[in-house]
Amino acid sequence: MSSLLGGRTVLVTGASRGIGRATVEVLHRDGAYVVLHYGNDKDSAQATADRLGDRVHPVQGDLRDPAERRRVWTEAVAWRGGVDVLVNNAGAWLASRIDATASGNMAGRRTAN
Repeated sequence: MSSLLGGRTVLVTGASRGIGRATVEVLHRDGAYVVLHYGNDKDSAQATADRLGDRVHPVQGDLRDPAERRRVWTEAVAWRGGVDVLVNNAGAWLASRIDATASGNMAGRRTAN
């Protein structure tokens, strides 16, 4: 493989859709073996893995839980004997609004230039 990542194993978190899925697709195209982590969207993750083939391995896990993080990592390592690259793409959704005043936001204040 001529690609820098060709033949390497890459774990991509949050990879069932959006930027994560696009990252999996590019890495796969470049010859990498990709562990496609997903949190809840099994159907989308499996559809991507099925479409791309045997160099993509889907793994489910809730990365908020330390035991789940260890299990995802252990499964990724077991699949190919190691992980060469980690793409930490998983995000979190906040169920409540962020209070901008508590964060020191300067919105609405004028400052001297």
